[in-house]
Amino acid sequence: MSGSHKGSGFERDLCRQLSSWWTGGTEDDLFWRTASSGGRATIRHRKGKRTAGQYGDICATDDRGAPLLQWLTIEAKRGYSRVDILGVLDSNKAQHELCSFIEQAEREAREAHVPFFLIVFKRDRGAPMVIAPWKLYCLVASWHGWRACVGPGPLIRFRPSAEPTSYVVCRLDGWLAAVSPAFFKQTPYTTEG
Repeated sequence: MSGSHKGSGFERDLCRQLSSWWTGGTEDDLFWRTASSGGRATIRHRKGKRTAGQYGDICATDDRGAPLLQWLTIEAKRGYSRVDILGVLDSNKAQHELCSFIEQAEREAREAHVPFFLIVFKRDRGAPMVIAPWKLYCLVASWHGWRACVGPGPLIRFRPSAEPTSYVVCRLDGWLAAVSPAFFKQTPYTTEG
C-alpha cells in the first residue's frame, strides 16, 4: 500500500474517531477529510482568499462539529517511522521532521484565523499521538479542574530549540479519554488570561 493510501485511510479513521468522541459515541460522520488535505485552502490563501472550514486535514461536515474547528486546525500525519520526540533533541539535522510538522500546523492555524492546532501522527506500528500547544493543554486542563488530563500513557512537554513556545505530546487515546468535547462546545476562545 502506498504512503498516500495509508495516510488517507488514517485520516478517514481519525475522522470517525473524532466524530464518535464529539458525539459521545452516537455518530461517526461529523468530521471528514478536507478538500485536497487542506491544499485548496492553501492555494486560495496564496491568492488572498479565505476558504472557510477547509484548513488542515480535517473539516466539519455537520454544523455541530464547527465549534471544534473554531478553536483549532487538525493535521494528520501517518507513516513517518523515524519521527520521535527524542529525535528533536538528538538529531543532527538542521530541522527535525517533527518541527516541520509544527511549523505547518502553526501556519494552517494562522491562515484559518484560529488560535491553536492539533497534530495527530502515527508511526508505522505505533499508537496515534497528539501534539498540541502547551497553552491549549493548560486551558483544557484548567477547565477540567486540573484532573489528570492525559489518560493512559505519559505526557511530555517540550520546546524545540530556542523557541518561546512549548508543546505537549501524548497518546491520542489519552487525549480523547481525558478531554471533554464540552470544553470546546461551551467555552468561547478569548485571548485573556
